[in-house]
Amino acid sequence: MKNLKYLLSFAAILFFAINNNTRASVEEYVWNDIKVVYLPQEKLPNYTIAVYFADGALSDQANRIGETQAMFDELTSGTNRYDQKQVADALEFFGASVDTRVTHEYSVTSISGLIKDADPTLKMVCHLFRNSNFPSKELKIYQKQVVDTLNNLTSNHARLADRVFRQVSLSGSIYSRPVEGQILSMNKINSTHLIQKLSYFNDQVKKVIYLTGPRTLLSLKATFEKDCQWGGDKALYSRADSETNLKQVSVPNQIFLLPVEKANQAQVRIGKFLGQEFSRVPEELSTFTSGYLGSGFTSVLMQEIRVKKGLTYGISAYASMQKNYGRAGISTSTRNEKVSEMLSSIKDIMKNLESIQNIETDTFERTKSYLKGNYVLGFEKSDDYLKQIITFDHQGISRELFKLFPTKIDAISKEELVEHLKKYFAYADSTILIVGDKSLLSELKKLGDVKVLNTKDYL
Repeated sequence: MKNLKYLLSFAAILFFAINNNTRASVEEYVWNDIKVVYLPQEKLPNYTIAVYFADGALSDQANRIGETQAMFDELTSGTNRYDQKQVADALEFFGASVDTRVTHEYSVTSISGLIKDADPTLKMVCHLFRNSNFPSKELKIYQKQVVDTLNNLTSNHARLADRVFRQVSLSGSIYSRPVEGQILSMNKINSTHLIQKLSYFNDQVKKVIYLTGPRTLLSLKATFEKDCQWGGDKALYSRADSETNLKQVSVPNQIFLLPVEKANQAQVRIGKFLGQEFSRVPEELSTFTSGYLGSGFTSVLMQEIRVKKGLTYGISAYASMQKNYGRAGISTSTRNEKVSEMLSSIKDIMKNLESIQNIETDTFERTKSYLKGNYVLGFEKSDDYLKQIITFDHQGISRELFKLFPTKIDAISKEELVEHLKKYFAYADSTILIVGDKSLLSELKKLGDVKVLNTKDYL
């Protein structure tokens, strides 16, 4: 274990020594009023273009949840010039991929391929953004696929638990609505809605262009301006900047049971909504707090819940923010008959960690080494580094953190860890969801008030 600790520490030092020289050269430009962030990468003949849109699923109409995701997903379904097959053939010919990530606050469309084909690929993507007409035939196929996927969640209890837990733990906030949509909302979306949504993102939403690859990528400025026609002083709307602070919406210490048939084990989710005040917590501190509790085999939860008690195969903790809100939680599973013991054990662990005397020095230091080494491995590829830059920029986190992360992790004290374990993971402040057999109800009632949910209400 000591050798691993030293290896990770050495890797962190080496990485950041190299990184400070090779990746401190992030360059910024302005193309037609749009900020452009360029990360040079000359070693390989490929590129990635990521277009950040400062709005996301919060722009969906209340009766058309999933509309933004559908619009981005169906960009390649056909235009006034090409049908879906022709679009797919063109992108395949260029060896390009087009992917989109939609969150509540923002969306990112990424284009990757060989640098020699960057210009014609971008022209095709710009054509899609300006001319996609979302043919009804293709949209119906897409809608059926989404509905089928949601219906099939009943046989994937882990994914079902994640979906339902988001909705119950964020209940009462605008962030509880699922990005990917709902069964009832899917059929209310039509081609006209998606055309209007695309026009909105093109002409009203603020954008930032991120590039990584050879320097010839900068020659795409003319293509962006002529073909995509983005920019100008009208496209300035930013969703995250328009939202006001949100108060705690989770129901403290409320237990929810979602009964599922033939469940031989129970999915357990424990956590809470994080208001905007948590955005002021330094990134490295939230990363360390969740890491100490449940990241990696040597974390407290893994050692106590798996190694010592054998209640589960895996257990993890997370504390993550967007710009205006966040979530903290613990995720695991166990046998039906062990649910009460699992909950009681987690409750005792969290209570125990409220005292600084119970923070073990070995685990504390080992977590620091693990996180510094893991942070290193997360940015081996320029694409991964670019994604993190986008995340930092959206949240308003200084990019200096890339250089300072090891030093900041080393500076964290046990007092700070205890303070933030209480803030993020206090059991009494948490919402609890159990997805398992209906027979669990009587046992759970011994632990507190239990609300029984209906799966159909969350699909």
